[in-house]
Amino acid sequence: MAADTKEFNKVVDIPFPEVPPTVKSKHTVQEQIDEMRLWFKAFKEQDHSVRDYRKYFKPNLCYLEGGWTLNAKTLDEPFQSDRHQLDATSWFDLQEKIRWTSYAGSKSNLENFAFLPTMMYNITDGLPQYAQWNYRILCHPLKQDVPTSYLKVQDDLSTRMRRKYRWDKIESQRSARYKINEFGTERNTQYTFLDALMAEIPGKDNYGANISDAAFGLQTFDISKSGNVPLNAGHYHRWYKVARAGAMGLQSLGDKEQRFLCFDVNGNSSYVNYKHNLSLDPLFNLSLSLSPPLSLSPSLPPSPSTPVEFYHGDTSEHDAADTARSGASVLDAKGDLKRCAPTGFRILTPNIDGVGSVRIRYPVFPVHSEGSTVGMELEVHRSHYTCFFVAGCTSLHVVTPPRNPPGLHGHEFTITAAEHKALLNGTDLQVTTSYNLGHNHQLTIYWHQNQHVYYIRKCDDQTVACWDGHGALLTRVRV
Repeated sequence: MAADTKEFNKVVDIPFPEVPPTVKSKHTVQEQIDEMRLWFKAFKEQDHSVRDYRKYFKPNLCYLEGGWTLNAKTLDEPFQSDRHQLDATSWFDLQEKIRWTSYAGSKSNLENFAFLPTMMYNITDGLPQYAQWNYRILCHPLKQDVPTSYLKVQDDLSTRMRRKYRWDKIESQRSARYKINEFGTERNTQYTFLDALMAEIPGKDNYGANISDAAFGLQTFDISKSGNVPLNAGHYHRWYKVARAGAMGLQSLGDKEQRFLCFDVNGNSSYVNYKHNLSLDPLFNLSLSLSPPLSLSPSLPPSPSTPVEFYHGDTSEHDAADTARSGASVLDAKGDLKRCAPTGFRILTPNIDGVGSVRIRYPVFPVHSEGSTVGMELEVHRSHYTCFFVAGCTSLHVVTPPRNPPGLHGHEFTITAAEHKALLNGTDLQVTTSYNLGHNHQLTIYWHQNQHVYYIRKCDDQTVACWDGHGALLTRVRV
């Protein structure tokens, strides 16, 4: 994780959570195993009523961070890795090796090359100034709990069809890919739970960064807070608001498809001074140590120790690139041989008796096809024909007002099938209308159970009618 100092690229270790006291209070290894299994069961079922696992099963958000740095001469390892390091003596040497492997169709057998381009961003006194693209992978211990129900598995058809996997088998595979959706259904969104998580993470200025963004004389404000609270651009964000509406009549700006970015002022970044967050991997930091009943030899370095008996066999997937072993034999304080299971991070744990396999990592990242023209064409066809398979969206029209000015005009907005169902069940919805005649409206709408019509309850946070004379009645757009 990033440090709490201003030192460039300074990182520190994430502390491991404590072992639950109910586990440590047991007097035998088997009793500890039985108790720890109950904690894993509570975590898997997300039931914290009896055993509040949230204190000991801590979520971390791992992320890939990329940006331009000013050091284009010295080859710097972007981050510490136990498995890979750049196999080059300089950035130029690395680029030459990448050119060769690209032209020849070969690769680094140990996968220690990386395509990290250099750009010329300025010329001073006839001398070019270069910036170097670099990246790093870090993890951030989240301050808030992440319910696993928010993590929705995604369907990669090409992978599933190639391996002949049924849909119900996907989540039990290490290749499963997720997205974060706290709503439980597809819907149009702006600031979401993911934005709140990312706002905890700083850039190269590390924790404590506080940078204001007032480019072009336009101060940006935190969209998650009421009132005009300046946005801390030193942490990752993608949505913000401004005091004055722009040409589109909007004050809330951003894009749900936009990559998260943040600013830094440490002087080691390029002239643009921002960093991008490219992909995510939420994982849970678990308490797996069952000491002291295991009582390993005092000559061994202190480390978490989990007896192999904690697991019921090992039915998790294996890959040729895996570095973890099934276990290691160590001596206890009496000199007896004890076999311990690996306690590092897994994607899925082996089977735990009475619990099953527990997922620890939830990769959240886009796949290449989603940004290609083929992927976009597929999404267009899927959206066009979705009405044959699932309930479609509902579009509503705001009645045209007779007032002039501003003149005759109307607005429309669309809600998803799930939002429409909630509306019919008596839930008020907040929506943003289309932009017409220089403005739009923020509406609170509801369904009148007796009259069977749609009404506006609030317009632009006012309980009275819209300022430009729109009526309260909404009409459904027929397609």
